[in-house]
This record gives sequence, structure tokens and C-alpha cells, in this order.
Amino acid sequence: MLTVVLFLLLGLVLLILGFTVSRQALSFLASARRVSGTIISVRLDGRRYRTTIRFVPESGRSVETEAELATLLPAGRPGATVRIAYDPARPTRARVDRVRANGVGLGAPLGLLGCVAIFWSLVVLLGR
Repeated sequence: MLTVVLFLLLGLVLLILGFTVSRQALSFLASARRVSGTIISVRLDGRRYRTTIRFVPESGRSVETEAELATLLPAGRPGATVRIAYDPARPTRARVDRVRANGVGLGAPLGLLGCVAIFWSLVVLLGR
């Protein structure tokens, strides 16, 4: 019984975390400007890849910055052209505009895992 309750709590935490991560990512993307940019470098930092990108925002001055989010898979190879989503008020706050690199790709699976854990826990609890 304790295991099922702990699994239910874990599911709730994952659901809230997934919702929060997705909401923050979608909020950023809703106000972000998009431009083409270039991947300058990709480095492995522990188990995640950090991508340095260069692009020219509306101000016209070239910006080179590390993408705001680290990813489990590389965002691309150095020299590759990618879409960049950046904050017009702070252009150094930028992300590669791909699902696996913009935050939504993390929040959705976390939320889904949370839903599965909650569903399984409720089935077990109510089936007793």
C-alpha cells in the first residue's frame, strides 16, 4: 500500500514538473523572435550537450551565446544552420528552436509519465 501511495506522489510531482517546464517553454516561445543562426560548437557537459550558437537579432549586431537549455542529444553539428528563438529584450537568452532543444520536448514526456503513474496508482488503489 505504501509503495502505491509513493508512486502516486511521484506521479503528481512528475505531472506538476512536466506542466511547469512546458508552460515556461511555451511562454518563452510565444514572445521569442525567430531567426536563422549557426551552431558554433557543441560540447558534452556530463550527460548533456551544450550548444554555442551565433545569430543576428533585429538589432543587427551579431550575438554568440550558449543556448539556454542543455539537451540529451546534440542540437546539430558545428557549422549547421538552425532556427533560433531568442528573447528580443535579452538576445543572449536564446534556444535552438527544435522540440528536443526548446524545453517542450522535456515537459511533455514528464507530464505523460506523471499521468501514467497516477493512473496506475489509482487503478491499484481503487481495485482493492
